[in-house]
Amino acid sequence: MFREFFLSGGAAFQEEVEICHPSYDIVCHIDFLFRGKNRFHVVEMKSTGGIPEEPYGSWVDQLHVQMGLLRIREGEKAEIGGSILAVDLNKGEYREFNSYAPHPEVFTPLIERGSHILSAMRGECEPNTIPSILCGHCSYRTGCPAHRDQEIPQEVTDRVADYESLDRQKKALEKRMDPLKKELISFFGERFQGITETGIAVATTTVAPGETIDSTRLKKDFPDVFQACSKPKAGYTKLEVRQLPPAPLAKAA
Repeated sequence: MFREFFLSGGAAFQEEVEICHPSYDIVCHIDFLFRGKNRFHVVEMKSTGGIPEEPYGSWVDQLHVQMGLLRIREGEKAEIGGSILAVDLNKGEYREFNSYAPHPEVFTPLIERGSHILSAMRGECEPNTIPSILCGHCSYRTGCPAHRDQEIPQEVTDRVADYESLDRQKKALEKRMDPLKKELISFFGERFQGITETGIAVATTTVAPGETIDSTRLKKDFPDVFQACSKPKAGYTKLEVRQLPPAPLAKAA
């Protein structure tokens, strides 16, 4: 799809460009490489379920490897830039994270990490593990040494902070909405349908009274019936995020 977009715009580009490191068995494949007069722009495509506010660290690392290898191939005089194009195909949305440039201080540690991974795969050493937001998709997460000390990487810390902030906003909004809801139901009554002058649809409906089972009493007075009617209930993981109060200052001696 994006290939057709780029072609319709008359851009000069190559697809799936393979670049090899001259000293290590490390190879990258650039999704789209745009070329100008001594200018290059790397575009890394990512399909994702929900576009994050900031690109994942692994995406940025991958882009830096591509730009760094391209820098080795094209020389220091070449002007090189890069971007990450994240696409949510389910929602038909996309977002470009732009303005990246190659940096030796980022590229060199990544190549060293890649060399270490190759050595670990050959059985020459134990692998070093680094936690990231993508650990939840790894089938080897259980027992991984990166999670023994409960280290929280920065990209996860940022998401925890965002979640905690949104949770506080949600609770504050609910406190404001509850009295408004009561006032509106009092005005519109039990059954109403209408549209305001500004185009907001309003409807009230009444849910009929029903009955429920006192499971505690049933289990106590009729244990056989309770056992016969019981069925397994799936568990779930509960997430709790809250801001702790600041630690008290140490008293002066």
